[in-house]
Amino acid sequence: MQAPSTSHVRPTATAGSSLTTDDVQDMLLDQRILFEMRLRTVKLEIMHHVSDEFKKLKDFISTIVLASGSTTTACATDVDPEPRQSDYGGFAGHHPSPDDIDEDMGVDKQEGDGMCINEEHMEPCLDEQDMPLPTGTESLQVERGHHPSPGDRDKEQDMLPTGTKHLQDTIHIESCLDNDPVLVLPATDKVQASAATCHPDDEAGLLSFKLGITADPSNMLGTWKEGTDCCNWNGITCLVDNRVTAIYLTGQINNGTTLVNTTLSGTISPSLSKLKYLDGIYLLNLRSISGSFPNFVFSLPNFKYIYIENNKLSGQIPVNVGKLTKLEALSVEGNLFSGTLPSSISMLTQLSQLKLGANHLTGAIPAGVQRLENLTLLSLKSNQLSGEIPDFFSGFSNLRILELSRNKFTGKIPGSISALATKLGYLELGHNLLTGPIPDFLGKFHALDTLDLSWNKLSGTVPKSFANLTKIFNLDLSHNLLIDPFPKMYVKGIESLDLSNNRFHLGKIPDWVTSSTIIYSLKLANCGIKIKLDDWNPSETYFYDYIDLSENEITGSPLKLLNRTEYLVGFYASGNKLKFNLSSVKFPQTLKYLDLSQNLVIGNVPKSIAGIENLNVSYNHLCGKLPATKFPASSFIGNDCLCGSPLSPCKV
Repeated sequence: MQAPSTSHVRPTATAGSSLTTDDVQDMLLDQRILFEMRLRTVKLEIMHHVSDEFKKLKDFISTIVLASGSTTTACATDVDPEPRQSDYGGFAGHHPSPDDIDEDMGVDKQEGDGMCINEEHMEPCLDEQDMPLPTGTESLQVERGHHPSPGDRDKEQDMLPTGTKHLQDTIHIESCLDNDPVLVLPATDKVQASAATCHPDDEAGLLSFKLGITADPSNMLGTWKEGTDCCNWNGITCLVDNRVTAIYLTGQINNGTTLVNTTLSGTISPSLSKLKYLDGIYLLNLRSISGSFPNFVFSLPNFKYIYIENNKLSGQIPVNVGKLTKLEALSVEGNLFSGTLPSSISMLTQLSQLKLGANHLTGAIPAGVQRLENLTLLSLKSNQLSGEIPDFFSGFSNLRILELSRNKFTGKIPGSISALATKLGYLELGHNLLTGPIPDFLGKFHALDTLDLSWNKLSGTVPKSFANLTKIFNLDLSHNLLIDPFPKMYVKGIESLDLSNNRFHLGKIPDWVTSSTIIYSLKLANCGIKIKLDDWNPSETYFYDYIDLSENEITGSPLKLLNRTEYLVGFYASGNKLKFNLSSVKFPQTLKYLDLSQNLVIGNVPKSIAGIENLNVSYNHLCGKLPATKFPASSFIGNDCLCGSPLSPCKV
């Protein structure tokens, strides 16, 4: 196995600084966000490639249809494949979302997953004529990789839905599993039923949009030229009658070897109202699209999909947003919107995805949100929302992703969330002010991939029912007031576990963790662990990204662990009783973060620390002259016989 890329790691502190707990938390958050963004981009490029490959097939089918006056269904998806290890590696549904497509991982398509099987090969399944376009959350299952994606893979961008019912207009890659996600891709180019070019109103509207762009460093709109067919312009999708139905522009481009970030600066021109058949706009990760909510959509009564993510839109979400009654997806996460959520949002009953995270929204969640019973994804994370989480989830029978983290919600976890047990794959309530016990019903969420309850004030014991969470991959209960006993779990392979900073006295690292065959992030800081680290023998894993055993009573040496964990990115073991010779350590080449402060470490500081980005070996028993280093004095203080820059000069 090749070593994974560590380019996703982004330290929050400056290179050479020592880490605090807050630094680590911020760094992990940044790393996770970047991971999700990259996964979405890679998946997007994969699906665009698939779409391009089958354009000729669609043109051929169109020719047959036009010649014969009939349509033919290419194939059917009757295969009953084996279920995947996790049904929510990338949360999905019938309509793609920009969260479906992020990171430098791959796509895990299994037999029957959107492919039609014949004796010789598999091929994409095409929609039957007049089949209504399905809607839902996100696309494609994702191979397990570093850290939660929540969609923590949420994670993870999207494909352009066209809304057409014609066979020629949509490539429909569908899972044959019951209740499994479906991805609808628009044609990336129109079907050439004639030599006609796009409608002049569409061309005029798009050229006016281009005039509103003040900076295009990568020449993203270079193909947008007057007098050429706008259906062939970059990011434009047309129907068979040459009308523009979707605009898709992304700031993350795969050039074949690496991901390239680019931008567009400017505003969204109201002239897009001229595009009478436009039903989707996707402006993703462009970072510098500014202005207010795109009011041109109110002139287009059939508008369905708004994805304007990670830009600089500001102001308030319009109070009349409820007039967009055909809207199936509203995602403006990662902007600068402020104010409260308008009550008229309750009128958007066709919504399958509502993503308003990472803005500056305040106030309570409107009670009318309970009318949005078609939601498969609800994300309000990273705002300043307050009050209690409404107890109205009993009608959300299709909800698969619920993200309410990083707000100011108070009160208990609402009991109506128990109604989501059959389908919910991702529950994120971390970084709030929630109190009370962890509800027992959460142990009945057998489809749960990710559970984040961290950084609250939850108390009591972890329910014994958690033993039933055999498929969970990401569990974060850190920074609460939870007490012993911790239940025995039967997880077959957990990727990310954080139980840090509660009131546990685990004694040892749980056996179900030690035996896990896949684990990337293990954080058990301040968990009352009393072991000799030399005696800990975790099973052979793909690799560890992060291990945090800080503030325990661990003795011995980490040498064996460091020598066998060749892909380690971060190792944190401060505040223990580790005793070993630092100069004898062979650091993994991937190691970027090392905190061994407040232990009993001896020896010299080796030159090999040069490859580490953040180091803290303060308050140990190290001696000798420091090698040339970029680290500040705070990384080395408390070692009485260390000398040399940035500490005191060595005595001659």
